[in-house]
Amino acid sequence: MGLSLHVHVRAPASLDEPAVRATVTRWHGVAETLATEGRVDRVFELSNEAADLSQFATAWLSVPVPGDPDTCTGVAIEPTEGWIFLVQLGKGSEPLVLGLCRYPATVKAAGGGGLLPSGKDDGWHFLASCKTQYASLNGWESFRRCHLAAVDLALAGQSLGLEVRIEDEGGYWPGRDEVALRAAVERLNRLVAGLAGALKDVEGSSGDVPSVESPIFAHPAFERLEAEAQDSADAHKLREAVQGLRKAIGAIRKRS
Repeated sequence: MGLSLHVHVRAPASLDEPAVRATVTRWHGVAETLATEGRVDRVFELSNEAADLSQFATAWLSVPVPGDPDTCTGVAIEPTEGWIFLVQLGKGSEPLVLGLCRYPATVKAAGGGGLLPSGKDDGWHFLASCKTQYASLNGWESFRRCHLAAVDLALAGQSLGLEVRIEDEGGYWPGRDEVALRAAVERLNRLVAGLAGALKDVEGSSGDVPSVESPIFAHPAFERLEAEAQDSADAHKLREAVQGLRKAIGAIRKRS
């Protein structure tokens, strides 16, 4: 849970592998320029290594569990080839990974259930998701720097001839609305702090509940955020979440 940016990238069908490599190399150069300007912390080397592609570019297919159509499981779709690079935006933010990859037409179903269509065998593309929210643990300016750099770096792909679509949970893009962005991160910090604090209380009253961990506990204003959450418009969501957890714990105890 946390405010994130999702970037969908697609290359023109006319691009072959050498052209894709050249395009991503130029994109990587844009990222290095941002690092030189101090807008991001670090840019890692461009890579087409299988291990890096598997770690950072694997897509997922959601399929129903046999015998339980209401429950889904994820099947990994590892890229067959591609070029990617990782950008360390700033302290507290997840890194942003960008690039272009190709994926197989089919993947093996879990448990030896045969082959499934991947739905990803339609050229060179990429999906990146980056959680920037916890850069706000270091203040608004830190968060703003990371989030805006991620948007600008993603958009740089458009100038290279790529189709780029951004889903911004912070509401900054497409209008570059910093007021909306600040309101969104403050709201989510309150919500996460309230939920984390409430779950800590459940943990304290139930010895068999796993320890609650969250970056939000490190927020310098955690106690204020937690208190504000109880009086916010999201208070009912927090109560419902805690009630749901208590019911789940009760059900587990009955089975054991």
